[in-house]
Amino acid sequence: MEKTHAVYSTRTKIVRLIIWLFLALAAIITIFPVCYVIFGSFKDNKELLVGGSSILPSKWVFDNYVQAWKQANFATYTMNSVFLSLAVMLISLINASMAGYVFARKNFKGKELLYMLFVAFMFINVGSVSLRPLFELAVKLKMNKSLLAVAIISAGGGQATFIFLCRGFVNSVPKELDEAAKMDGCGFFRIYYQIILPMLKPILATIALLSFRQGWNEYILPLVFTMTNDKLRPLTVGVNMLKNVVSDIPNVKVMGFGGLLVDFARQNDVKVIVRGLRAVSDFEYELQIAQSNRKVAPDIDTVFLATSIEYSYLSSSVVKEYASFGVDVHDFIPEEIRDTLRDRYSIDRD
Repeated sequence: MEKTHAVYSTRTKIVRLIIWLFLALAAIITIFPVCYVIFGSFKDNKELLVGGSSILPSKWVFDNYVQAWKQANFATYTMNSVFLSLAVMLISLINASMAGYVFARKNFKGKELLYMLFVAFMFINVGSVSLRPLFELAVKLKMNKSLLAVAIISAGGGQATFIFLCRGFVNSVPKELDEAAKMDGCGFFRIYYQIILPMLKPILATIALLSFRQGWNEYILPLVFTMTNDKLRPLTVGVNMLKNVVSDIPNVKVMGFGGLLVDFARQNDVKVIVRGLRAVSDFEYELQIAQSNRKVAPDIDTVFLATSIEYSYLSSSVVKEYASFGVDVHDFIPEEIRDTLRDRYSIDRD
């Protein structure tokens, strides 16, 4: 059989060329920031801060990932984020596919009203209004110290949209397939499992991507549920808590490192290390470190700064203990940490 080829006019070719150029430009604009961040993660701190015209690093540095993984608890944060995202995805897939199937195929009293309520919640965002009662419910169920509770609540936030999508997809499947299956002895659940579910693969793939992203980007819920247990924090909470404390100081950056402090200082072209002292006991310990650093790095100086008298008696363990017993920590820690710490412990006491 002879193959035929489409023939396009010159005008059509020009239009198609313009469309392809526009799409290519849009793709470059979208992908460039992502590539810049990825390549920037392989630069050393000095090159990253100074910048330059090249998007590629002059020297590829893989220690950034090693240091972040080990020193800044990124290993724990990443595992928590993966667990939370997968849990949200699985809950969303199971619940949305079953509910969508029931709304499309099952007739029961109040079905339309219930479905209208689901659809209405697609346009209503209760946000933090429901956070307190949800947390109190989790406390009563003894689930407030687990990421599973966060996953269940987070998955519930997107169910209206996912059920809407699944119901519409099931309605597009001919009911004759259900009737043929019933004639062969299949029940309601078996029809769902063996006939409807395999046909839902395209929409389930979409729901899987959306729900996984939803769990990965979740911030408020994990922030509240993991306030007293940093081992349960996902990446969104762990990274933001480090940044928020110094967000109002333009020349201060939070940076993690591994290995020797003097090596990290040299990598960032730092000539002076500033250490804080609260008491004489701190000076004895810090002096030994400073003299050792001086021996291995004579070009780097150490400066000691004594703390203000009003803070000389404080330590992180003391502040957390105060908060756990209901003491006001207003004057002890920065506002960003103070508010979240105080709110968390006050909720626990209630």
